[in-house]
Amino acid sequence: LRDGSSHQGTVTSMDPNEGTFILHSETDK
Repeated sequence: LRDGSSHQGTVTSMDPNEGTFILHSETDK
């Protein structure tokens, strides 16, 4: 979860990447 929070900050800057990042996180888990 901590890793996700850190990425969220960088992802927040990119709206389109956010969706892709979330999907990858869920698939990884």
